[in-house]
Amino acid sequence: MIELGLGHAVEVGDVCLAIGNNLGLQGTVTQGIISAVGRFMDNKQPDSSRRTAARSKLRVPLIQTSASINPGSSGGALVDMNGHLIGINTAIVTPSRGNVGLAFAVPANYILPILAAVDANEPSIKRPFIGLTLGQNPWPKKGILVHGVMRDGPAGRAGVLAKDIILKLNNTPTLDSDRFLMMIALQNIGSSVQLKVDRNGQEKMISITIGVWKPAKDKLLVVKDETNPLDGTTLAEMNPGLNGELGLDPQLQGVVVLKVAGGSSAAGLFQTGDRILKIGTSTIKTLEDLTRAVEKNIGKLSAATTLKIRVARGSVVIEFRLSLRPLKSKL
Repeated sequence: MIELGLGHAVEVGDVCLAIGNNLGLQGTVTQGIISAVGRFMDNKQPDSSRRTAARSKLRVPLIQTSASINPGSSGGALVDMNGHLIGINTAIVTPSRGNVGLAFAVPANYILPILAAVDANEPSIKRPFIGLTLGQNPWPKKGILVHGVMRDGPAGRAGVLAKDIILKLNNTPTLDSDRFLMMIALQNIGSSVQLKVDRNGQEKMISITIGVWKPAKDKLLVVKDETNPLDGTTLAEMNPGLNGELGLDPQLQGVVVLKVAGGSSAAGLFQTGDRILKIGTSTIKTLEDLTRAVEKNIGKLSAATTLKIRVARGSVVIEFRLSLRPLKSKL
């Protein structure tokens, strides 16, 4: 039996071994180093100018290694030089199907909540959560900048504020946000962590009780109405989980475009990830707001008119001016 190591405690430059069935060759062992810790693979649309992009549906912080991992290696062991299991080989990024030194493993201790859920016959897996979004602290300043705080989250209740700078987590210096999120992801639910923060030049200690991540149920609206300028779109109310899937700031709220049907009247205008800000003079915060605004502006259209729809696409705000005409009666 192999001893479980601490995947979040490895350091960049540590030597490691990857074990697996590389390309069907059973029991292959390769050597490399830890290239990065707490790596989140990008889930945004790839740049078409690049031959490859790190896209994945994985939502866990990964260990990146230069050890050769190929098809057939998934599920194999990533071990340190003491023989401890530190990761489970999971994915590679490559322009072909072969390894180019960009391999990823799930931290071994990240599976403990899964094992606990299986042992307890629980229907779902509970994940740690504190309710922060993080930004980059300008060089050469140290620490991690708190970009946003969820009002009802554990960190918000504990007193963490936006623009706080996190210096330490449980006496461990916080050098980058990826490692910080990885360390949080491996905490026990209900346990307490101590944050040392810098607030306007004054250091404070804040105790946070780790909460449980509860994904919000997505509220969706599929528009199928040729009189509606949003015809062909699938819309949703934003929440942190959905925002993360779309590569948007988890703090953003409002209505977002999830999908646009090809060939629909909306296909040439809207894109996945667009946030609907205004329809006419109505500000859109919920799907109910949107439905009312559409009804108000086109519900009883009797003459040609121009409708303004304002959307946010990334950091750019776009205003569409659409010419609408009443439908002619069909005999």
